[in-house]
Amino acid sequence: MLLSDKAANERLIFVDKLTLPEVSTKQMNVFLSSLPSNGRPTLIAQTESNHNLQLSSRNLPSVRTDISRNLNVSDLLRYEYLVMAVESIDSLTEQLTN
Repeated sequence: MLLSDKAANERLIFVDKLTLPEVSTKQMNVFLSSLPSNGRPTLIAQTESNHNLQLSSRNLPSVRTDISRNLNVSDLLRYEYLVMAVESIDSLTEQLTN
């Protein structure tokens, strides 16, 4: 239901890949500013841990990154936007239905 609501309100954003070549908050800001979530509370769900992505976003107060299998309903309620790679859909759906 939460994912359906985010999708209906255009707050579920899919990207092909969630990677950064190096640790850079500036590059993370550029990436986020290209999305509709620009400046809004955003949760980035990764399939597996990505050190560069986590370190690049840690100084951004409205952004949190986590592995999709660790997400829960509280996380989805707390953040206005959910950004995830297409490959993360299956693991998040499985986590939320169990």
